Amino acid sequence: MTFKAKMGIIATGLFTTGTMLTALTSALLLTSTASYAKDKDHKDDIMRLALQSSETTMTQAIAAFRSNYAGTIVEIELDDEDHMLVYEIKAINLDAGEKHQASYTLNNLTEVEYYHKSLKVLGFSKLDDEDVAAIESVNQPGAVSIDKAIEIANAHNSSHIESIELEHKRGLTYYEVEYIDGSQMRRLLIDAASGESIPSINRK
Repeated sequence: MTFKAKMGIIATGLFTTGTMLTALTSALLLTSTASYAKDKDHKDDIMRLALQSSETTMTQAIAAFRSNYAGTIVEIELDDEDHMLVYEIKAINLDAGEKHQASYTLNNLTEVEYYHKSLKVLGFSKLDDEDVAAIESVNQPGAVSIDKAIEIANAHNSSHIESIELEHKRGLTYYEVEYIDGSQMRRLLIDAASGESIPSINRK
C-alpha cells in the first residue's frame, strides 16, 4: 500500500471519529438542555401549587420583615431553602449603610434565616450608583412602594408572584416582577414613578 493510500485511510478514520464525537457531544447537550428545562418546569409547578395553597402572602412577609429590620426592600424572591419554600427578602438601609436579608417560611412566615452586612469600607459606600439611585427614587414622595407594585402586579395579572426586584437602568427606576401565569413564567416591569407597566421592554 502506498504512503498516500495509508494517509487517506488515517484521515478517513480521524474524520469518522471526529464526526462521532461531535454527534455524541450534541446529543449530550440536547439531553442536558431537555433535562434542565424539565427540572425548571417541575420547580415552577411546585411553586405554583404551593402559592395557590398557601394562606400567607408576599405582603404579609414584608410586614414581618419590617417589624424587625429597617431599610428599603429591594428584592423579594420565593426560593427553595433546605427543601423548604421561603420568601427571601433583601433590604438596604442607606442611612446606616447596612444590608439586611431574612427568609420566612411560605406556610407560616417563621423566620428561618437572617443575614446582615455592612455596606461601608473606610466610611465609603460599596453600593454602586444605580443601586443608590433606585433606593433614593422610591423614597421620594409619591413614588411607588414595593407593596404598591405587588398590588399592581396582582391586579394586572391575577397571578402568583415568584419574585420582585427594584432596578435602575438608563435613568429609569422600575420593579421587575416575575410571576407564574398558568404553566408559564412571565415578566412584568412597573415604573416606580407612575405605577404604569412598561410594555416597550416587557417580554415573556
